[in-house]
Amino acid sequence: MKDKISDILTINHYVLTVFPYWTDELMSKWQEKVTTLLMSVNEEMTQVEFYKELMKLAAILNDGHTLVYLPKEIKEEIGYFPVELGLLEEKLVILSGNGDVDKYLYQPIKNINGISAEAYLHMCSEYGWAHHNEFSMGMTQLSSSFFFEGEELKVMFETGQTLHLPYLKERFYPKKEIVEYISQPFDILYESEEMVILKVASKIVVKLNHFMSENIVPEFFCYVDDYLSAEELIFDVRDNFGGNSGIANEIAQAFFDESIEMEKASRQVVDSENIAIASMILYGMDSEVAKKTHREEYNTLNHQSLKIAIEKNDLIKYMGVLTQVPVKILQNSMIYSSG
Repeated sequence: MKDKISDILTINHYVLTVFPYWTDELMSKWQEKVTTLLMSVNEEMTQVEFYKELMKLAAILNDGHTLVYLPKEIKEEIGYFPVELGLLEEKLVILSGNGDVDKYLYQPIKNINGISAEAYLHMCSEYGWAHHNEFSMGMTQLSSSFFFEGEELKVMFETGQTLHLPYLKERFYPKKEIVEYISQPFDILYESEEMVILKVASKIVVKLNHFMSENIVPEFFCYVDDYLSAEELIFDVRDNFGGNSGIANEIAQAFFDESIEMEKASRQVVDSENIAIASMILYGMDSEVAKKTHREEYNTLNHQSLKIAIEKNDLIKYMGVLTQVPVKILQNSMIYSSG
């Protein structure tokens, strides 16, 4: 019980200090949820119950970077869906799976493991990212039986058909052919887990799956001559799940012959002098008045004082090398961070 209370307080401290998107309404909601969770912790609460509550707490922030990772002892017991679920025209469907699942692909699902499709989507957002159903679905499928106890996935489709499949002991990885959408002959110039570069007729297609490998930048720039001679350079960042924005910045710099503004950075400022000044100015002042008249000092004393700056990219090595190349970008709703 003491460990659980300590975990909640630790999360609360880090979130108040680091999370940069606070509003008064969100702060009030967060504090209420933290207090309620602290009051509900008891000796009978299991680890699974506790981590579900932590996930709901993190979901309040509505940000894809504020996720709760399950401990090893829970992950070792997890079973996994044998299919990939997704949305098609706002309907819950099976996108891929093994064996006989093919005949059920893209059929609208009525309920899953005893709850309606709508309730399932709500559950996903309750534990994941409130404003991004697809992301939240992906997250819950990474820990399937943590949310759905039992040993099998039970699906009923709107047609009345049913499908029962046992959970897998290892995570199901859907087979996605990177070049499946290209209908004409092509040559593969480069292929790795993070990036594929194709020559399709007079065009070059660069499929970027993520920005989590330092190999991406040097490998991308190995083919500058091919890009310069191409009619068009097409970046496919659909389903790119993000990573290090600096890697994306280095590629972007090639299309600008001067420094470019890349992102807004917020850094926590801990200044003892500012804290002392704020405590004197706000002494005895009503908090609602302080919010309106001395917002900076109020933030300094209450949860955070951020220094905000616009970061620029200034990478001489690649600056402007591809400014003359026409570019197109393919994207969808499943793009994160640097993508």
